[in-house]
Amino acid sequence: MYREALANAARRAVGPCIGTTASAYSRGSAALGGKDIDGFLRAMGQSIGPPWQAKHKLAAAAALCVP
Repeated sequence: MYREALANAARRAVGPCIGTTASAYSRGSAALGGKDIDGFLRAMGQSIGPPWQAKHKLAAAAALCVP
């Protein structure tokens, strides 16, 4: 229920950016011009340092598609 409420709020605020992890990664990759988002997020995590967890990767991927 929490995730659904968050996704609905995000859609109202910035459009259909997130919904599932797969869609956030797909849209994030499109925002990067089709580049490998996994490699991009891995490099970002190495640069930022710990803790770099799945929830941080998801947030970063979703943030990429915000206009």
